[in-house]
Amino acid sequence: MIPKRINFESDPANIFTSKRHWPENYAVFTDGSKLEEKVAAAAYFPERPDYSKATRLRDGASVFRAELEGIAIGLTEIKKKQLTKYHKNCVIYSDSLSALQAIQSKNFKVKDIRRLFNSIRKFPPYVHISFVWIPTHVGIQGNENVYKLAKAALNKASYPGKFICWSDYKPKVNAYIHTVWQGNWDTEGGKQAP
Repeated sequence: MIPKRINFESDPANIFTSKRHWPENYAVFTDGSKLEEKVAAAAYFPERPDYSKATRLRDGASVFRAELEGIAIGLTEIKKKQLTKYHKNCVIYSDSLSALQAIQSKNFKVKDIRRLFNSIRKFPPYVHISFVWIPTHVGIQGNENVYKLAKAALNKASYPGKFICWSDYKPKVNAYIHTVWQGNWDTEGGKQAP
């Protein structure tokens, strides 16, 4: 069962406006980052930057997985710091439209989506979680801060406990198959089979 207390906001301006009028909204900015094979995720808490956290994932993980991990970090830290005692509404801001669409579509075939919903189910019933897509690099300070946090985490040691999903290997397998096929094609001179 999907908790009814999950909202998706397509217009960030609505949430930013309501944040000014409803101080019980608690904002968390999340991001994932990848540079070559290094992958990291982060969550930034503008009201309490000391609560912010970033982690490195296993090398080779996808950016999509890193974005979902950033959201998971945000939810975990909200629970760990018991922020729901003081805030009824938590707003997760992400610049990953694909991650938010996967959450919204309730694609439970993706292990990370199941994990997020299981995490949300453990919140008290009076807590509402909103997910908001925000454009990247347009001067939203929280998003700029979480971007820097995730980038800095790329220099941390790879965390061996974060497994890579089979779907993260798919592009690598496809690239390898294409390279082998192209090599065979080039060797054969583009000959067609009889």
